[in-house]
Amino acid sequence: MSIEVIKPGLLTSLQDAGRRGHAALGVGRAGAMDDSAWRLANALVGNHAGEAALEITLAGPTLRFQSDAVIALTGGIIEARANGQPLPPWTSCFLPADTVLRLGVVRHGCRSYLAVRGGFDSGTVLGSRSTDLHARIGPLEGRAIQARDVIPFGKRSSACWFRGNKQVQALRWGLDPQPWLDYEQAPLALMRGITTRHSTRHREAHCLRNASSSARTATAREAAWKAHRYLCASPWN
Repeated sequence: MSIEVIKPGLLTSLQDAGRRGHAALGVGRAGAMDDSAWRLANALVGNHAGEAALEITLAGPTLRFQSDAVIALTGGIIEARANGQPLPPWTSCFLPADTVLRLGVVRHGCRSYLAVRGGFDSGTVLGSRSTDLHARIGPLEGRAIQARDVIPFGKRSSACWFRGNKQVQALRWGLDPQPWLDYEQAPLALMRGITTRHSTRHREAHCLRNASSSARTATAREAAWKAHRYLCASPWN
């Protein structure tokens, strides 16, 4: 089970939580720049929280999936087409074998995350699968992906909500990316369509709009953890 890189995009690398605790040895942490978006990408495909994902910077790659896969795209909103069919972000999507996934520019934000069910099957260095581009440590000899790379991912039982499906398909529900895109215009919500102006969540969001940047980040991170715990405890995983 693997992914073939057709075009590498601007800068795409494998990242997880990073290598903590080695700074005294001169080893940087690396890891996902948007921790919450990375964790939620894994949650949407039913992975363990620490699995590595592809971190896509500004413009994405073109990838061929050599076997069936369940993926999720989170973080900045990125243009995505699977065999020409548009894919929504922030939800779980099924791609049959030989699907070509074309990822375009990141339209909101700087980085997007692609997680695949089963996790990327690369070796660990100092307990992490993160790519350190400066130290050349991590998967693919510590570099960004290149054309003709083949990236294996783990085998896991098919997701029950896509079982028996052989066409590109996305779930009809997804997480609300608003906390990552615009704190000012809408209330904070984890699921689309469930927030009302008079709800408790709206009042919390009103406080959030008046909070400092660090407080907003902490609130978004807390929301990410709540969503992750809910998704990982659900029967479809």
